[in-house]
Amino acid sequence: AAAVRTDALTNGGNVYGITNATTPCGSFTGSIGISCSVSQFSDALHPSAISHQMMAAAALAAVPEPQTYGLMALGLGVIGAVARRRRVAA
Repeated sequence: AAAVRTDALTNGGNVYGITNATTPCGSFTGSIGISCSVSQFSDALHPSAISHQMMAAAALAAVPEPQTYGLMALGLGVIGAVARRRRVAA
């Protein structure tokens, strides 16, 4: 776990394949055989291809569509108009 943490902090996660979506298992020089398709986690360090793709997809920040900003602006405008109307009526 310490090696993965060090990799994530100093190498951007590239050594153990944490952020490398093209090579899920990265390169491993140990004597343990690794298969990326056996289970969710092949060993204590390397995520499998499926779970790695899920983690990579979750790491991507969602960017709101322009319509989202327009709808939010419209909603804030309606709230402002209602507040102004109540203030004038009181």
